[in-house]
Amino acid sequence: MSAVADIGLPSANNAAVGYFVDQKKGEVNELKQLLKNINVERDMKRKRDVIKKVIAYMTLGIDVSRLFTDMIMAIETKDVVIKKMVYLYLCTYANSQPDLAIMCINSLRRECENEDPTVRGLALRSICSLRLESILEYIQLPLHKSLTDVSAYVRKTGVMGILKVYKLSPSMIENNGYLERLHNMLYDVDATVVINAIYAIEELQLATGGLVVTQQLLMALLNRIGEFSEWGLNTILGLISKYHPANEDETYAIMNLLDPVLRTANSGAVLATFKCFTSLTAKMPELQPQIYQRAKPPMLTLVTGAHSESQYCMLKHLEVMLRKPAAKGVFDDEYRQFFVRYNEAPHVKHLKVDLLPLITNPGNARDIASELSEYVTDVDAELSKRAIKSIGEIAMRIDGVADEMTMALLQLIDMDSPYVRSQAASVLVNVVRLNPSLNIMVLPYLSRMLKRVDDAAARASLVWMIGEYADSIVEAPYMLEQIINNYEEEQSVLIKLQLLTASMKVFFKRPPEMHAMLGRLFACALNETNNQDLHDRALLYYRLLSSNVNTAEAVFKTTPSTEASSAGFAENMASERMNKLFQEFNTLAVVYGMPSDQFIADGYQKFQEDVEVIEYEAPPSISPSPATTPGPNRVPSSGNLIPGQASSAEVPAQTHTYASPAPVTPARPVNVHASVNLLDMDDHVLSPAHSVTSQSQPVAPAVGLVECAGRFTPVLFQQLWGQLGESFAGQVCTLGRLPGATSELEVALRTQKIVVMASGPLPPGGPHTGLKLFVYAVGRTRNNAEVNFLAQVVQVNETGSVSATVKTDAAAAGLNPVEIGNLFVSLVVTSLAGFQPR
Repeated sequence: MSAVADIGLPSANNAAVGYFVDQKKGEVNELKQLLKNINVERDMKRKRDVIKKVIAYMTLGIDVSRLFTDMIMAIETKDVVIKKMVYLYLCTYANSQPDLAIMCINSLRRECENEDPTVRGLALRSICSLRLESILEYIQLPLHKSLTDVSAYVRKTGVMGILKVYKLSPSMIENNGYLERLHNMLYDVDATVVINAIYAIEELQLATGGLVVTQQLLMALLNRIGEFSEWGLNTILGLISKYHPANEDETYAIMNLLDPVLRTANSGAVLATFKCFTSLTAKMPELQPQIYQRAKPPMLTLVTGAHSESQYCMLKHLEVMLRKPAAKGVFDDEYRQFFVRYNEAPHVKHLKVDLLPLITNPGNARDIASELSEYVTDVDAELSKRAIKSIGEIAMRIDGVADEMTMALLQLIDMDSPYVRSQAASVLVNVVRLNPSLNIMVLPYLSRMLKRVDDAAARASLVWMIGEYADSIVEAPYMLEQIINNYEEEQSVLIKLQLLTASMKVFFKRPPEMHAMLGRLFACALNETNNQDLHDRALLYYRLLSSNVNTAEAVFKTTPSTEASSAGFAENMASERMNKLFQEFNTLAVVYGMPSDQFIADGYQKFQEDVEVIEYEAPPSISPSPATTPGPNRVPSSGNLIPGQASSAEVPAQTHTYASPAPVTPARPVNVHASVNLLDMDDHVLSPAHSVTSQSQPVAPAVGLVECAGRFTPVLFQQLWGQLGESFAGQVCTLGRLPGATSELEVALRTQKIVVMASGPLPPGGPHTGLKLFVYAVGRTRNNAEVNFLAQVVQVNETGSVSATVKTDAAAAGLNPVEIGNLFVSLVVTSLAGFQPR
């Protein structure tokens, strides 16, 4: 029988599979015996196979920590492969076997003196990776020697070892001069050592902003820039982007040295070089267009010849670049490079179509629009929608072709595709908003669009146009009448909200025709039970009409502008967000389309700043209601998500009464009959007996929530829950879309730094179904005092309502618990905005 069969290992042909499927009873014990077997010890191949099987089991998650002593003995070998596997094993189990791990220190220290630099480096890396504070005193000597080793591999391993030791004992690194030695190694003869030294210093000096780039260091790196790898090159370019030249001559000298880097095939290096150029010439705006012109050829090469992932990243960076004033007109002559190709990935096609309007000018607008028209009939619905949107943006950007683009969009209304008609209608409304003179072309098609468009957002836009241009539309009241008559069947809240506003506008322009329609609309909207926002808006408009008609007319009777706006929409302009993205050029922030502080936690930001305390005002529409005993419209819920703690949350029962929007004093419920007339409506809300006196809403003290994950344990949460008094109890909002699981609510709450302690469904057999969550948060005041928030949040499926019981220790910090409770509730409402109707 072969040697492999003797030790129970698979044959050579199935070796790769056998390590992971051949699991017999007592295998760990068999491996232990094999490691002690003298025959295995003498045969390097058999020993390597046994240790390889140990590592395979460890990779699968099988506990092989019982072999720790035997694996330490196996370290005494000249086989480098066996050493690597044993080192991997030791580093994995050293934390769980700290007492036994001490036994391998002498062996590892002795290996650090080995004549083979590979063995020295492996031993040093392993001894620094054990992550045991008890062995730090034994690490210092080999670590110190490694920094002056003749082998570059050992030196770069020693540099990273400093960083590993720093995580365990910062004082050891700071007090023994390692930081100074790292700065000296920035001038090492080996490029990999230099890069590792930069990484280490950046991490060690994170709190102070990283490595300080001096002129001497900069020139030393630039003179050797051809020696670095692509990753190292990106690191060097990142340092250069932080440097501020002393004068223009130095700026030109640096740019001349960096110019060859633009011709590299690495997209990261090209983008990093462009970032260096823009930062170096930040105070020389006249040079900025030349920089964009110089960067154009390599960027277009990477966009057209790279893989789809690299293409997408480059296009996202171009999206930020093209919105800068210095890039205007630079890429316009290469617009054909942005036409989509049949074999490109969908996400690349979509982004290219979005960029085409940014490189459009009067000379190429017709060619680009013609190409976009071809994409409208594409089988990819998203590509078709984006193409229509881009045609509309061209109409808004280029006045000379606005009429042609508008007519092209109007022709799409007659297409058989529903999403094409809806998108064209939405884009046409935006075109008219930005260039009101085009309403002459669009308004005759309005009635046809209302009949052929099904999308709720598009129909809401058309309703807005009816209200805005009622003077120019003869049948405007009758267009709205059909929608008002079908109010109960209409499912979209967005259309209903827009219908209220448009009806008010048309009423003041065509009062005789709108009189009865508006009364019926108010009767339906004020009895609205499914959406609080819709009810409140109708109540606001009705009260405004009832209190002062002249004031209402001044609000709603506006004359549309006839001049085109040159400002454009805020989201399409070089806004503050785009400026932040440009500052984080060549990072994931550009790819994600959001600043890094929105997807990277504060603790992992490269350069941390003091936490900014944001002031919030308690919303006037939220007021606390007593909840110590269940009221007639409240149903106590049974069950508890935290064992041993009695539940104090109450689930609001479905009710048709609504609180007044007045800041403090609640108003009586509104009871409106559908047959009542608008002008002599029986208004119980504004009657003298129930008038609401205006009171100023107190402003909550400045408190900002901070990261607090892991701050509370279940036991501590229960203790505080029993000790603190309620500062708010009641319904906070109504959801338009129900979450599929508690995880959706947990993710939403985390956006406002609210942490979920426990969550689950409401108890079965109760009056309602839904979800219940226990959450907590920590706030910080201007005086740096901490305020703890505990809350129970209940979401009811039948009504979509969300209620909360909030407890806080704000009184201990000298704050008003009610105001602070309202502040917390406002943050809960903000976090759930994605579920609420728009």
